Amino acid sequence: MKDKISLTMQDILEKEFKIDARGYRLQEVDKFLDIIIKDYNEYNNIIRAYDKERKQLLRKSETKEWS
Repeated sequence: MKDKISLTMQDILEKEFKIDARGYRLQEVDKFLDIIIKDYNEYNNIIRAYDKERKQLLRKSETKEWS
């Protein structure tokens, strides 16, 4: 699964954008990136929780097969 994910939370946090003549509002971009990082972290937590649950269910089913 790691091979399919291009960015880490740290990549997002440390991303710097070049400013052209028109520029952009740095604070607006930073706030948006903060939201993305928070969501990304939450998705990681959800995936870990589901993976843990999946492993527990697999162990349960394996022990029932041998009973």
